[in-house]
Amino acid sequence: NPGLWGRGNGWLVNAWGRVMHLWDPAHPRYADALALWQRYCRANAAFQTPSGMFRQLMNRPWSFEETTATGLISSGIGYGVLNGTLPDEMAALTLRGVAGLGGIVDDDGSVHNASTTAGGYNFELQYESCGILNDAHGDGAVMGACAALHRLLQEKSGYDRTPPAQTPVRVRHADASALSFTQGDYRNPDEVAAPLLTRAMALTARPGRDVYGTVILGLLHWHDFQPDAALLAQAHRLLDGAALDGLSRLRVMME
Repeated sequence: NPGLWGRGNGWLVNAWGRVMHLWDPAHPRYADALALWQRYCRANAAFQTPSGMFRQLMNRPWSFEETTATGLISSGIGYGVLNGTLPDEMAALTLRGVAGLGGIVDDDGSVHNASTTAGGYNFELQYESCGILNDAHGDGAVMGACAALHRLLQEKSGYDRTPPAQTPVRVRHADASALSFTQGDYRNPDEVAAPLLTRAMALTARPGRDVYGTVILGLLHWHDFQPDAALLAQAHRLLDGAALDGLSRLRVMME
């Protein structure tokens, strides 16, 4: 696929940022792996928009600014800084990313610009038309990025804390003119995450389209930052009731 899918890169950045520091530095390939990780993060960082977001297809300047890519990349790079595998200066990316997400999350916890299941070679039908309100992919990505920024604000100081100068554009469908242009107001990560946490804690079951359990992951991310037995219990409840077999994944994807 010639498009650089934001969430696809986000999955890798988010996972790698949490495990790179666990590798044995004495391993003969460790230096190569660390250099690759740092180079990959800088390559992703180059696509951050003036609003702090990452686009659905990162290398298309007209592609809409997408929530899950922004949350995952911001979280992974933030944890890379926290774990010492990325320089402190890269924490600025996480701060700008969460600031951008602040313009995407409503006061009631609703999340805009989250891509539904995407894939294939038809960009307009399979990528650019699938940014919707409250797709289940969005909750965990936002909460994870907010948790990472909370820790960075507490534990790190050697980075630029200037918020982005623009605000992301909210979209419901393909819009070639959806580019950032307005001045944004900075929102703290707890302000952005709080309504999502409220909505996630009120769930009685995992959302049907949340085939990979991103809401559960978001609760666990927040528990990492601020241990809370109620968060952990809710994650367990949602996980215990989740039908994550391959057939249910396939059925939801086909829908």
